[in-house]
Amino acid sequence: MTAQWINNIGARYVVDPEFFCRHLDFGPANDNANNFSIPALPSSSGHLIELPIITIGKRTASTDALRADKIDELRSQGANALAAHHHQISKLASSKMKLGDSMVRDFHILDEIHYAIEQRISICMQPTKKAKRDYRTGQTFTHAVESNGGQNQSLSRLPHDYGRSLRPSIMAKDPFYTIVEIFNFAASSQVQFLNLIDAQLDGHTSGPTSREFESLGHLKYIKNMLYGHLQKTKRVLESIKNAQLPTWPKDDSNGEKAAIAAHSVEQDFQYILDRT
Repeated sequence: MTAQWINNIGARYVVDPEFFCRHLDFGPANDNANNFSIPALPSSSGHLIELPIITIGKRTASTDALRADKIDELRSQGANALAAHHHQISKLASSKMKLGDSMVRDFHILDEIHYAIEQRISICMQPTKKAKRDYRTGQTFTHAVESNGGQNQSLSRLPHDYGRSLRPSIMAKDPFYTIVEIFNFAASSQVQFLNLIDAQLDGHTSGPTSREFESLGHLKYIKNMLYGHLQKTKRVLESIKNAQLPTWPKDDSNGEKAAIAAHSVEQDFQYILDRT
């Protein structure tokens, strides 16, 4: 993946350069080149959509409970591995990554068994041009923890099964209706993640009093994680509202069905926001 490759793809499909700028924003906060332009104002993002996809993994190498300091050590190792992964991506042409390799946004270790991998589906929907969808579902990212378990990577099946529940006649005229299954997929992954977080919170708040101090570190970790999730969900809701503006084409002959689909998507993400 080189700068020339990005330039050629952008020119061929007339993709807004801001799409690539946001999708490849892997530089650290203390990078001298960081101009702090992301996240941007909603008014400048009406055609750009970013959907977090969270995959839950399970570590089965050992079911013995780990000490809090051991979990902290695993989290530190995971953060270092993630930083190295982002550095590789940011190098573009000099990176050792291959076309189709996974691009991981975030990595969380929740306890001695469960961890979560966050990726992103980035979409550029320009009213007069074809949609540009980017699916990153390549190799797994499990080297940060020793794991003989597994993770649900149904994201890799999304391009193959996509559109089975949609009407082609409406898809041809309504861009947002065309991508509702992607929103549904993202919402399902996030609800699964929140269900796991609920179980984690129950475990840390219903344990014996003697473990309250030990739980404080885990609760702070979860709080920071949920704050980031909250901000991303707000941006998804802004994208849904932007797609309902008059500037987006609509299928007048099947407007009710498309409107119901859009309302369902908005309702699901509002539910996710309320739970976060």
